Amino acid sequence: MTDENHDDTLDDLAELDEIVKGAENADGYYEIEEIPEKGVFLCVYPPKGDGFPVSLTKVEKELELLGVVEVDVVKLSEAVAKKEGEKVLIAPPQESKDQDAVVEVEISDNKMKASVVVTGAEGNGQPVTEDLIKEALKEAGVVFGIGEKAINDLVANETYGEPVQVAAGVEPEKGKDGRIEYQFRTEQVDLKPTELEDGSVDFYNLDMVENVIEGQVVAIKVPPLEGVAGKDVLGNEIEAEPGKAAEFSIGKNVKVSEEDESLLVAALSGQACLVDKKINVVEVYTVKSDVDYSTGNVTFVGSVVVKGNVRSGFVVKAGENVEINGMVENAKIEAGGNVIVRGGIFGQETGEIDAEGDIKIKFIENAIVRSKGSIMVGKAIMHSRVVAENEIIVGGKGVLVGGETSAGKKVKVKILGSRSAVATDIEVGVNPTLKEEYFALRETVQNSAKNHEKITKGVKTLSDLRSALKENFPADKQEMLDKLTEADKQLRSTLEASKARLDELEQRIDAMRGGTVAIGEKIFPGVKVTIGKSVRRFDQEVKDLRNNVLKEKQGEIILTS
Repeated sequence: MTDENHDDTLDDLAELDEIVKGAENADGYYEIEEIPEKGVFLCVYPPKGDGFPVSLTKVEKELELLGVVEVDVVKLSEAVAKKEGEKVLIAPPQESKDQDAVVEVEISDNKMKASVVVTGAEGNGQPVTEDLIKEALKEAGVVFGIGEKAINDLVANETYGEPVQVAAGVEPEKGKDGRIEYQFRTEQVDLKPTELEDGSVDFYNLDMVENVIEGQVVAIKVPPLEGVAGKDVLGNEIEAEPGKAAEFSIGKNVKVSEEDESLLVAALSGQACLVDKKINVVEVYTVKSDVDYSTGNVTFVGSVVVKGNVRSGFVVKAGENVEINGMVENAKIEAGGNVIVRGGIFGQETGEIDAEGDIKIKFIENAIVRSKGSIMVGKAIMHSRVVAENEIIVGGKGVLVGGETSAGKKVKVKILGSRSAVATDIEVGVNPTLKEEYFALRETVQNSAKNHEKITKGVKTLSDLRSALKENFPADKQEMLDKLTEADKQLRSTLEASKARLDELEQRIDAMRGGTVAIGEKIFPGVKVTIGKSVRRFDQEVKDLRNNVLKEKQGEIILTS
């Protein structure tokens, strides 16, 4: 055993010694008991060891507090002096005292709680009841929030001498604050593909861009609520604090509606977004990477800028301009304005670019490119369908080989066709859009005419049958005749309008003249040039050209210097 453990053991023994001594030394004590019809008895117990005996004065004071009367002082003194632990009769039977139960009401400082303290009845006094408690509450002015169960439990459990809450007020409810309801997504889009009805998954249309048009509501200001008043236990109404009004955080290109100040609308068409917690509408949507499975198709009412490439199978559609810094693969580009493609397009025969304005592109290969303005190509057009209502100009090497190229006014290249005599068709002098409309409408008119002929025959057949059967003509046949008659009327009207438009287009196309094809260096075999209604095919190479021009003159296409 270490010295430290030895010291601890000595300390423990000393503590036990004190406990033993305490048990050996104890003060004397007494008990007072009232036995009905016999009287009041006192039992005094002696002290132990060095303990103190019971004090006569202490016993006398307690008897006084208890209200004991006619005390035999001699017997009292003897019992205290003898301290033999035996019951000694010190007073005769006491008269019973009748005292009603007493209810005291306590109300909290804020008047939101009320409690009662009950002193139980004595003798034949009136006991505490629910009605007694309620009457006390009424006298104290407590009229609201009284809990019947709390009162019933208090009476049943005889909870006396301590506060018991029996009433509670209702705190006022603060009105809800106003808020701004955004009418566009404010969080990052969860780019999950959509499962289609057939069970396949659409990885292309991820709905990433939030488009709005001018005047469209982008946010709504919801007003605050007034709140609900409270009431204290005295029945006083407590006024509720109203909610706080919300305010629009206005950024660029948005404004408060003139018709309704609770609405925030777009000042122009674009993308609605939050920038630094402010509501903005931006005119340009920027894709910082490639347009691929990470972005899905891009559809935007304003302009679109793509920092990377547009991968195969994806679509970029803009109401304004499209600018692509990289390549366009077998994808589709549509623009309500101009298109710029700095890397060119590898269309794989189905890739398309359509623009209402001009198109500027590095090269075009195996693609379909259409413009209602002009098309400027940096290097070459190869095996593509290229259409422009104005001009098509190929710079750099200036190669145009294969496919079909059509311009309303002019085509300008350096080299037309190739040594392998690939079929290369060029057409100028006719608005290609009008020409496409003409041929499409002509086919529609032909099909409509055939359908009209069939309907006319059906109407005649049913009409003849009705004339023959008269009142026996079946109802279902009459219904069919009515439908065919209405269809005949509508189709005749549509057919007349289409024929009129077809005649107009034919006259406009016939009136077009003056288109040219400018060649800087050479023309290879396999090239066919159409200007207006005139056609010229090249079976041999024409070289050493110096910006010569092919144009129509008196029904023939001639090469001029």
